[in-house]
Amino acid sequence: YLFIVISFFAIFKATQTSTNKIIKIALWISWCLFFLLIVNKTIQLLYINQNITYATGITLAILHLYNLKYCQCENGECCVEGTNKKC
Repeated sequence: YLFIVISFFAIFKATQTSTNKIIKIALWISWCLFFLLIVNKTIQLLYINQNITYATGITLAILHLYNLKYCQCENGECCVEGTNKKC
């Protein structure tokens, strides 16, 4: 559960400074899926192979690393959408 909380704030911050809308959406979809899989594991509503949860977590990490490497503002000229905050 601690990882879910930490990853939520990491994705929230990453999507504020990301320049790629597709990556922003993919990060949130991956996080939501990961959250649902962890909750499902706890309440055991459906049987889902544990490898699906691992794959979702790994996908989330890869998307985050990709975002850090390729989708960040490189100069002070770009702004976060909807705010005056500089990257």
